[in-house]
Amino acid sequence: MSQLSPRSVTRALSRWLRTASCSVLVLFASYGEAAAQQFSFRQYAQSDGLTNLAAGYLLTDPGGDIWVGTDGGVFRFDGTAFVPYDKSLGLPSETVRGMSLDPWGRLWVTLDRGLYVGNVAGFEAVRSAEGPVLTDHSLPIAFLSKDRVLVARKSHVLELSREPPGASSPGAAVIWRATPFFSAGQVKTTPDLDEVVSLFTERDDVLWLGCGKQLCTVSDGHVRSWGAGDEVPEGAYGAFLLDRSERLWVRSEAHLLMRAPGTAKFVVNDPPHAKLESRVVEPMLTLDSSGRLLTRTAPGFARWDGARWQEFTSDNGLSDSVIAKAQVDGEGSLWLSALGLGVWRWRGYDNVESWTRAQGFISQKVWNIVRDHDGKLLVGTERGCQMLDEAAARIAACPFEGLPNIEVISLAVDPKGGRWWGLENSQLWTIPAHETRARLVPFPEGKVTVSVISFDHTGVGWIVCYTDGLYRLDPTTSQLRKVELPRADARIYDITEDRAGTLWVAASGGIFRFAQNRWDFLPIHNEDGSPGVFSSIVATPDGALWASNFGKGLLHAQGANLERRDWVKPEIIADASVYSLRTDLHGRLWANTDQGAVIFDGSNWLRIDVEDGLAWNDTEAFAFLPDADGSVWIGTAAGMTHIRDPDRLLHPQGPLDLRIASARLGDRVLDVEHETAVPWRADAAFDVRFSSHNYSRSPRTEFRYRLLGLSSRWFGSRSPEVHLPALDGGRYELEIMAVDAPHARESRLMTMAFEVLPPWWRTLTFRICVMALGMLLLSLAWRYQSGKLRARRLALEQEFRERQALLERATRDALTGLWNRATILDFLSRELLSAQRTGAPLALAIIDVDHFKLVNDTYGHPGGDEVLRELAHRLGTALQHNYWLGRYGGEELMVVFPGLSYAGATTPIERLRECVSERPFALHEFSVPLTVSIGMAWCESTTDTVHDMIRRADTALYAAKDSGRNCVVYPPAPRDPNVEATGSRRYMVELRDRLKREVQKQG
Repeated sequence: MSQLSPRSVTRALSRWLRTASCSVLVLFASYGEAAAQQFSFRQYAQSDGLTNLAAGYLLTDPGGDIWVGTDGGVFRFDGTAFVPYDKSLGLPSETVRGMSLDPWGRLWVTLDRGLYVGNVAGFEAVRSAEGPVLTDHSLPIAFLSKDRVLVARKSHVLELSREPPGASSPGAAVIWRATPFFSAGQVKTTPDLDEVVSLFTERDDVLWLGCGKQLCTVSDGHVRSWGAGDEVPEGAYGAFLLDRSERLWVRSEAHLLMRAPGTAKFVVNDPPHAKLESRVVEPMLTLDSSGRLLTRTAPGFARWDGARWQEFTSDNGLSDSVIAKAQVDGEGSLWLSALGLGVWRWRGYDNVESWTRAQGFISQKVWNIVRDHDGKLLVGTERGCQMLDEAAARIAACPFEGLPNIEVISLAVDPKGGRWWGLENSQLWTIPAHETRARLVPFPEGKVTVSVISFDHTGVGWIVCYTDGLYRLDPTTSQLRKVELPRADARIYDITEDRAGTLWVAASGGIFRFAQNRWDFLPIHNEDGSPGVFSSIVATPDGALWASNFGKGLLHAQGANLERRDWVKPEIIADASVYSLRTDLHGRLWANTDQGAVIFDGSNWLRIDVEDGLAWNDTEAFAFLPDADGSVWIGTAAGMTHIRDPDRLLHPQGPLDLRIASARLGDRVLDVEHETAVPWRADAAFDVRFSSHNYSRSPRTEFRYRLLGLSSRWFGSRSPEVHLPALDGGRYELEIMAVDAPHARESRLMTMAFEVLPPWWRTLTFRICVMALGMLLLSLAWRYQSGKLRARRLALEQEFRERQALLERATRDALTGLWNRATILDFLSRELLSAQRTGAPLALAIIDVDHFKLVNDTYGHPGGDEVLRELAHRLGTALQHNYWLGRYGGEELMVVFPGLSYAGATTPIERLRECVSERPFALHEFSVPLTVSIGMAWCESTTDTVHDMIRRADTALYAAKDSGRNCVVYPPAPRDPNVEATGSRRYMVELRDRLKREVQKQG
């Protein structure tokens, strides 16, 4: 984790000019080398409901749902989970051989048993009079109209024509007529028509086919073959695509062809590594949200931007698997299906890119980022200076001579282009503009710790040296002079210049101001009256100052003496450590924190973290650069991230999407669009499931809901499901909205109304009858007496239930459900008396979770609570029913073992330890391995007390901790080998005494 210290860094950027080289390539010239950036992906697997990870097909329907075809059937992702489409929805859970979406939003799926068509509501088999319609693998299909479809079966093209409804018999299943599409004469003239591998209908009603090793077209009944004379190399062409410029793209296993509108021939435009040698479902062609073409390559996939190819492989963070398909969702995010590895969503697609050790960093801890006057992006790291080679998109060594290759604490560029380094060895180094040799700049007092280097609008440099004070630097002469500050004992952290040219220095106890050639100190206290310690400071274009105050929030101040002050601590940084503050070219405030980068645009606070593509959540102090093109660079503890267009993150397309996916009352499905009336049932629970097509929303998105008619109170949950017990009769209205606090977004309010009809005994008719009957039978005393007795019985039953519930709460631990401390100690006391009375063995175990504090520190107390609940479940499952398990306190559990002898204790006790360590604990997407230490004690004499046993078990527990944990420590073997025969000895003694008394009575 980053800590603000003398090692914290800054860079003040004056004037910079980014040099960019843009060369317009000829459309079909050549492709560029693959970029080496690291990108962020979110994998969807079994925990998200995708039980089969062999995802070979991927589609996005008009409603925004993601459909996945796998070796285990079809799944639909509605934003919350993958829902399998099995036999209950008309589609068997078998290997999907092909998927296609028609222009009317219907999904066509082919399995080994036949072709199916359907949508969200369900699927039905496509059948002809002869039976199920079978198609070739990869589903060669083309759509002539809604009721006319072309498919390939054994490489022959069949035309499926939907029979009119009721043509066979009313209510019968839909029947499709299957007939050969080509006549015998056409096949004889063009034999390749019997070797069709793909079908595609162009917008001008021209049918394209991958036929044999070439292409064929059918237009107005005329068949044409496209071969070598049309610049079509031999190959099995399995994919077609028409882009936004009406260009036709065709893909085979080795080549990619393009035909521009109005041209007679194709042009070969192969991507890098075009030959597909691994097993593939079919060649991939798709468009991203910007209309750029994506196609599969041997090691990954490539993107054509109209001028050059860019290839993406596992070097960029892709899965090391065949990328079968790619799709774009409504937010522009790119989805990839990886054979055997599930589905992957590209976080921050085409907007967020990172560089890590895989791209050349010798140390992933990025302290500084600046751009010099030569256009070089210089990076200060924990192990020296490095540079981004933007042409190769890789990190390289800085091309300078004489600069020590040690940790860079601070890095800046002066207005004339000179580069300045403050290093870990307390030295200041500089390299003039356009030069490469470094030279040492000595401090008058010798070595000092350089924290921040900044240059004001006049070109004067200011060196912040934490406890060593502030130095003024003349970059022309490299002369340093120490500044005499009003409070020499104050520690200083950061410096900024406002639009009036006033300098402000963040310090302990307040803020220094330099104006009109005079230094003043403005003491500032926190809201609680304690002295402020300001770790970073920045001036914004509106004339205000922002300063971060260790754990106390942000100071927002204005005025010559900062007399107008506000303490700002928005919820988004309430639990975050703010390391540094800076502004971008648009005047927006950026805060580097331990939970990501936080932006304030004047009205909304937004956090960018790993879910948005950031290299790591723990950003570094002052590692922030606003570039000339409006993009920003952020340094983290795991690399450097470049956000090309922050506005795309600040202003997503539209509000959060929220839908009610399903609603049920018992076994009745409720209409989410119209009010539904359903009869009351005592066992009919109300279940609602929400969905959202904002797949990039934060995991912290909260669903807030209330059910008017039951309660007007709002409830919040991160689960997309609501379950309520049976409802009484009446009218209800569900209101729900989603709130994505990190991205400052919320959905519109969704409502759903329904009515639960009262049971027949609550209807008005029944009530009138009861009133009449009651008046007639009022005189019957026994009826009245019976009612009183019934009411009394109900009251007694209610009282009994309340007492039972109270007893349960009094004896059970609320978190784990185990016996609480008082109850388990009572059991121990009872069993100890019994053991001492009967001589039966009694054992006691105290169990403690190893390193449990680390679990709470890492995953929070909710995570620790989840671990304790799972621990209680595992131990309870592993114990025999005659043993007592309770929570002794904190993460310590106690087990009382009546009848467990010393000799036979190893097996059951070790079983308890192994049930914890044998598999990790699951905390959301994390896997947490845990172990326990166990201390054992036995009842050793009739004088033992509960405290004696606990003391011995506790001593054994500490011995287990000292022995390395994850073990059981037993007490030494009993000194008396007959210790377990105490009851028998007592019986013999009593028998002997009775015999003596009998002898004495008889003389």
